[in-house]
Amino acid sequence: MLDHLITDHGLYQGTDTPRLASVLREALAGLFVHALKEKEQYVPTAVLRRDLLLRMRSFIDQNLSDQELGPRLIAAVHNVSISYVHRLFGDDGTTVAGWIREQRLQRAYRDLSDPAMCAVPVHHIAARWGFSHHAAFTRAFRAAYGIAPRDLRRKALPQTQTAWRERQKSEEAVLTTSPVVHTNMVSRR
Repeated sequence: MLDHLITDHGLYQGTDTPRLASVLREALAGLFVHALKEKEQYVPTAVLRRDLLLRMRSFIDQNLSDQELGPRLIAAVHNVSISYVHRLFGDDGTTVAGWIREQRLQRAYRDLSDPAMCAVPVHHIAARWGFSHHAAFTRAFRAAYGIAPRDLRRKALPQTQTAWRERQKSEEAVLTTSPVVHTNMVSRR
């Protein structure tokens, strides 16, 4: 994983920095716990619980697009009870559903602000990150960020949107003004 982060560093944008820092922190914490376990060293319960929580968060990050993602799936994958999953997240000051929703909304925010994603409809971005209902996504997004998703996009990408619309109009104009030759109209002598 570290090799991938180092070799593909050119693919990351400035907005990816907090997420990358979090991923690296979680990976290093997991490595330390694993090393201690292998050496049969005593690992405090709090450290084991934190490691499990970090692994659960990593699993969530990797499966945000799955609409079935929730406490039951997380518990099954990590071989713990659903109540233990709730307890771990609760001890960290959040809920499982709250954490999942926050991560999904952050990814949607990033995509809506990304010029490369300006042609992707808002409801596709919502679905990409696990929101099955556009209206519910819009309400959650507005509650989290104080702005509707389409308004954020317009605000974040005004030049890109204008350029994209102009390109679309010019492509449509070319299609409507281009002569079309139908093969069934061509003389077959």
